Amino acid sequence: MNGYERNEERDELAPFEELPVEPICDIIYDPIGQLEMEMDVRTTIDSLPRTEKGICMMLLNGENVAAICERLKITRSRFFKRHLSFIRTRFEEYGFDRNEINFEI
Repeated sequence: MNGYERNEERDELAPFEELPVEPICDIIYDPIGQLEMEMDVRTTIDSLPRTEKGICMMLLNGENVAAICERLKITRSRFFKRHLSFIRTRFEEYGFDRNEINFEI
């Protein structure tokens, strides 16, 4: 902030007092935790059958569902019902919470 607010009646900037803002929570960066999470994801992906592993790698590389379905010659329905649901279940079996599993598709 620049320390001024607009006075609408006079159409000019007037000084104002900035109030201190206390953080709601501390932001902590945990590089070891991040590394452990990446290793857990890698271990989980490595445990998947070849097709599902390939799907995960394509998703991680930014491919969209349509491209993956075309490449595997499967329908979107089969992708979601068979492959993606299997992948989600495996991640849950390996200890991931459902809200941690986000394929951004």
